[in-house]
Amino acid sequence: MKKIHGLIRAFLCGGIGAAVYVLVLQQGPATSYIDPMIGADRTGNVVVGPCVPFGMARPGPDVAATGHNSGWGPLDEPLAGFSQTHVSGTGGSPRYGNVLLMPFTEGADSLRHHALRKSERAELGLYHAALDNGTSVTITSSAKAVLYSFTYVRNGLRGLEIDASWCRTGRKSSAQRVTSCEIRQLSPVSFAGHTAVEGGWGGGHPYRVYFHIETDHPAESVIELPGQTNILFDGKLSTVKARVGISYQSEEQARRNLESGIPGWELKDTRDAAVAAWKDIADRVRLPRYCPE
Repeated sequence: MKKIHGLIRAFLCGGIGAAVYVLVLQQGPATSYIDPMIGADRTGNVVVGPCVPFGMARPGPDVAATGHNSGWGPLDEPLAGFSQTHVSGTGGSPRYGNVLLMPFTEGADSLRHHALRKSERAELGLYHAALDNGTSVTITSSAKAVLYSFTYVRNGLRGLEIDASWCRTGRKSSAQRVTSCEIRQLSPVSFAGHTAVEGGWGGGHPYRVYFHIETDHPAESVIELPGQTNILFDGKLSTVKARVGISYQSEEQARRNLESGIPGWELKDTRDAAVAAWKDIADRVRLPRYCPE
């Protein structure tokens, strides 16, 4: 097994700064040491969901509370759902958090289905959460598309909420605002639309996110609400998958991004491709045995 020598610098505080060098022998690929949760807490605002290097899609959990630029918050904060775009590691006011998905087992005609996470796990190229509404969510992604697997473990509805009216919000003086949104059903297994937003971090220039969504099972019925569509599937299903393509140009480009980025339904295929992309980046890092200051 390949061995990579790494270096840890520990700084001692208390009036006089000193550095302690510790030689660490790493076993296995550098990607095995990547932890997406590092920097998420205490206003670190790091996206914990799966992404690829320089990818446009940045999916992840969105807590219902305002603030939380990256969407993530502690487990005791209710989730609004999982959106496809986030900024990572920024301060200031939130930005993005567009095209929200949320599975549900009750409230067919409810506007938003909040739930708590019972547990969550973030790995390179993969995110998983078990929710207290009787569902669990697994996510992986390519550069411009996202693949979801929703598991229903409680008796009840097999529902999926699509919310185009959602975005991250923060301080009133620089908060994001959805100015228009649309969701259209194209077929029993496909939906498309857009969300237009102004305000937020980075100068608040208006932007528009187009999306194309496909499911691996047909909708039995669809309930349209303001800015939101609730899809109801066969009540005997235990798992429903959804693919989401996004674009800042058009719905057609979002569809193309979906078809080229995630052509199939296997999470492992998309996750393996994401890990390979990160490995290509991580393997470029080489540290000498000793790094004198």
